[in-house]
Amino acid sequence: MLCENCKQQDASVHITEINHATSQRMQRHFCPSCAELFQQSDIVQRMLGRLPMIKLRVAAVSAQRTVLNVLGGAARWRGLELCLSHKALPLQS
Repeated sequence: MLCENCKQQDASVHITEINHATSQRMQRHFCPSCAELFQQSDIVQRMLGRLPMIKLRVAAVSAQRTVLNVLGGAARWRGLELCLSHKALPLQS
């Protein structure tokens, strides 16, 4: 069975998530590196399940932009640099 995240490595880590409100069980199957990212990922991100599991590092921050480097996750995301442009909201008096 292949890892459900990277779809490249054998899934050797199997995780069962249990929703205590509904008693619903969800089986997850990961390679060791994706399992580590899964364990470190945000609970909201895991619940949505649609977002890729990636590990980010803030590379630079200024008043105009934030630059993020992708350190881990699916192979197609690794090494990517994300630049988020923003501008300050006007101060209210």
